[in-house]
Amino acid sequence: MISMPLMFSIIFSSICVVSFYLGIYTLYINPKSTTNRLFFALTVALFIWSFGFAMAISAPSISVCLFWRRFAAIGWGLFYSILLHFMISLAGRASLLNKWWKYVLLYLPAAVCISVFTYIPGLNPHQYNLEQTALGWVNVSIKNYWDWFFILYYFSYTLIGIFFVWRWGKSENSKNIKKHSKIIINVFIITLILGAFTESFVNNIFSIKIPQLAPIIMMLPMLSISYAMQKYGFLDNRRNAIDSLLFGDQIRTRIINYMAISLFAGSILNIITMYFIFHKKDLVSTLIFSGFLVIVGIVFDTIERLEKSMRYKDFIYAAALFILIPALTINFIEYAGVTVWAHGLIFLIISIAMVSKLIQISVSISIILTQLVVYLLKPSKLLRIDAVDHVGRIGLSAIAIWIALFVMNVFRSKLLENAYQISFQMLVAEVSTRYVSVGEKGFDEVTNETLRRTSEFLKTDGTFIYLFNKEKDTITCSHSWTNGQNLKNPNYHEEITLSDYPYLLRMFSAHNLEIFDMDDLSPNEYSDIVQILDKQVKSLLVLPIENNNNVYGFLVLQSITKNKAWGTVDKNNLMIITNIIAGTLERIRQEKQINFMAYYDTLTRLPNRTLFRDRFNQAVLLAERTNKIIAVIFMDLDSFKNVNDTIGHEGGDRLIIEVSRRLSETFRKSDTVSRFGGDEFLIMVNNIDRIEDVYKIAEKVINTFRTPFTVSNQEIYISASVGMAVTLLTERMSTP
Repeated sequence: MISMPLMFSIIFSSICVVSFYLGIYTLYINPKSTTNRLFFALTVALFIWSFGFAMAISAPSISVCLFWRRFAAIGWGLFYSILLHFMISLAGRASLLNKWWKYVLLYLPAAVCISVFTYIPGLNPHQYNLEQTALGWVNVSIKNYWDWFFILYYFSYTLIGIFFVWRWGKSENSKNIKKHSKIIINVFIITLILGAFTESFVNNIFSIKIPQLAPIIMMLPMLSISYAMQKYGFLDNRRNAIDSLLFGDQIRTRIINYMAISLFAGSILNIITMYFIFHKKDLVSTLIFSGFLVIVGIVFDTIERLEKSMRYKDFIYAAALFILIPALTINFIEYAGVTVWAHGLIFLIISIAMVSKLIQISVSISIILTQLVVYLLKPSKLLRIDAVDHVGRIGLSAIAIWIALFVMNVFRSKLLENAYQISFQMLVAEVSTRYVSVGEKGFDEVTNETLRRTSEFLKTDGTFIYLFNKEKDTITCSHSWTNGQNLKNPNYHEEITLSDYPYLLRMFSAHNLEIFDMDDLSPNEYSDIVQILDKQVKSLLVLPIENNNNVYGFLVLQSITKNKAWGTVDKNNLMIITNIIAGTLERIRQEKQINFMAYYDTLTRLPNRTLFRDRFNQAVLLAERTNKIIAVIFMDLDSFKNVNDTIGHEGGDRLIIEVSRRLSETFRKSDTVSRFGGDEFLIMVNNIDRIEDVYKIAEKVINTFRTPFTVSNQEIYISASVGMAVTLLTERMSTP
């Protein structure tokens, strides 16, 4: 049965692995972030702290225990200064540390603790009061001045950090930041209570002496911080969908990362199995080999981050693996010789996944040469399978299964991704085909069907199209589709004035906008968005409908059931669809313009003679059935040349426009006022009941010119010559 000190050593060692994994993962997500770097430094300090405790609690003598206790002091001495630095950075108050001497003050208590609690006992002759118990070596604090100094350092730095996080949560408008700060504050309050209870109260009040559990307790806030940073986006990983080619750079980087983490974990497991559990090796040789594994892991992780060529990196990896395979084999040849040879096959699988011929050749040669060396060193050996072999086989099997599942998941993900891309491309092709021949008449039907199919394919809860007006100061929802999840449907053709909603204006000014979590927004930003979207919306994607640098509007996708991140494949295909829609809108606009130019006068925007002729023919046919009278008035402005000579052709054009406006206001909408050409106009008045009404119409035309026209702040009097023709009852007039 495993003894209690050994159990605590294994627990503390596990804390080392977990904390270091959290630090490596956080640094891997965003190595340039100061906050992420500080969190990594925090995990390193906890690693040192926990590793020292793991070695000390089951130490064979008080001198060995004292050595590792002093080693652990490096970790807990640094931990709280780094913790406060991390909280200052997380709260966005890094400007407080704008002078070098402020960093000195920040880390001065850490330097004092390291000085008086580590390997300089002259400064603190009574560093530790160690007692050996059934649970292992326990330090019963005597509470000297230096102990009180550490307690003050621990409590004050933690409380100051909590204060910064509390202010951060109060000052920020984002709901996620408030949730993040609340989690950190609550967990650290719990940690302070647990720490005070286990470190001071129990060992000083009760007769039972328990080991210091601070590293275990500190894992609670570390896990909580890591969870909050991932859940609420501060690691910048939740919006990053996996968009990589099969065995591309991202896959390769992940493999290297897993190898580095495995080596770090292996270094701890080596100590646990070879020193603590099976006592196969002495401490020095165990630490040397574990240190070797850590160095190789650091080399792997560091090389991957360097801005070097792929060939250069492959050469370093090949050399490292060439050395690592025989090192692992020979180190365990006496204890797990029947098992350890299989680890080379795992590295061979890894080399295949890294798609590098150089690495594959290096690993293959290393495996063969290693077996030859083993043959020379141990040409014959009596087989004996013991606990080390069983542990080794379980470990190697677990690693092989892990790698196999990872490679299988890569292939499966890629196959699904390829099928997804093909399906999306087929959808885009069908959408493109439908838009090729659609005109203004069928545009709404095709667009609504496109929104439905796109939304169902992407599993979004709603898809909308918002179009600008001509001045681009208002926006209107022209088309929408929702999946029936009680989403708010925008009011069609209800214009939204962007100047009234500043954030909407910024949102629709950005070319691409993705909001993973609406709770990231401030209340003002959120209130602007819910003017056009439902309050239930959790994620949002906005893409421009653009053609030749002219933005017609935006395609808006939203998710209400869950937070959703759209991948690069999604965005690229959606941009193709928006370009198709924009191209169709431009084509319809040009068709409308061509149609307008064919039937309307471009200056006055009145019908031209072609449209007038068409309307006249239709009016005649209608008059034959209803026995109504049609009057056609031909009007020519008098002395218009003198007007052009007086105020110029531009002024003459403005006068023509004013005459057109006044004539249009004079007649009914069912009548037709057209510009025949130059200063000539044709007017058709239909549905006249009596011939006497024709004279009233003529009088109305003449009255139009009794008042002056205002052009460029000048009053201009002008007259017109008018001629009139009518159709009487069933008599049919020839086309003018």
